[in-house]
Amino acid sequence: MPVATNPKKREFYVYYLEYGGVPFYVGLGRDKRGTTRVEWISYLISREKRRLSPKWARHCTVAYKLDPELCLIKHRIVAHSMPRKIAEKRERQEIDRLLARGRVLANVQHNPERLSTARDVVIAIKAQMRAAQWGR
Repeated sequence: MPVATNPKKREFYVYYLEYGGVPFYVGLGRDKRGTTRVEWISYLISREKRRLSPKWARHCTVAYKLDPELCLIKHRIVAHSMPRKIAEKRERQEIDRLLARGRVLANVQHNPERLSTARDVVIAIKAQMRAAQWGR
């Protein structure tokens, strides 16, 4: 992500990617970019269908494998209008908070408990959702 010309400018936000209401990725966004991560994943899917080689980040792969139509994938902003340094700190706090609650995240950074592949993350998230659904 490009460095802000004014480091105190409040143009960053922290967001979740959620599958069926369950967060599986915490990210940092910038107001100027305008598109959501779900729109970016749709773009990657369209490139793949045209046989162009998209660059898949782990969380994008996880979102696609969880829901190929992206109907249940939501981009939810949890904090906004922050300088970059504060947004980075908040992102890390959110990751730590979700991990402490036992969530499986697709994040690579700040995630010491990360699974090795996107496939493993998808399997773990679906298992958690099944367990929650059955009250286990």
